Parts: sequence; structure tokens; C-alpha cells
Amino acid sequence: MANPRPTGYRGIHVIIRQNDRLAEIQLRTQLMHRWAQISEGIQPIEDRERAATIGDAVTVWLHDLGEALAFEDRGETIPSDVRARVQEAPLDVVEALTIRWRS
Repeated sequence: MANPRPTGYRGIHVIIRQNDRLAEIQLRTQLMHRWAQISEGIQPIEDRERAATIGDAVTVWLHDLGEALAFEDRGETIPSDVRARVQEAPLDVVEALTIRWRS
């Protein structure tokens, strides 16, 4: 996806009508799905779009992660600056992925 959301989300949603019912189909690669799972694990869905507009550290990191995974999806080398930004996850991300799940 050439133009990801500010959050870093890159999936494409298609709405279809089947037997008088609407259904949503999400099109994304396995890496896009992995990004979505991580995002949902560290940031409440209702906060995601709002956080993207203010550029909080978690949202910026998620955007960088999405960019890194997009390079990987295309079979390209992840640029060193992108890799470094992803590896330097903010404390909020580390805590969300570790401490919250221990209790």
C-alpha cells in the first residue's frame, strides 16, 4: 500500500454485500497482520487515530515499524535509519508488550 494511514496501518478494507448483508474483507499480508496485532496489543483502538494526529511516541514507533515491515514485504533491505528507529522502541511500547501482560 503506497499511502499508509498516519498510524502506519497498511491494510485495505473492502465492503461487499452478500445475501442482503454487508461484510468487510481486510486485505493484508502476513506482516501487515502482525503489525495490526502488535498495534492492538499496545494501543487501544479508540486512541489510535487520535494519537496519530498528535504524534505520540508509540504512534511514531508503530509507523516506523509499519515502514520496516513494508520493506520486508517487498523483499527489500530495511534502511539502517528505519531499523534503528524500530529497535529504539519507546518505554511505553516495551511496557505494553511486557509488563501489562504479566499481570
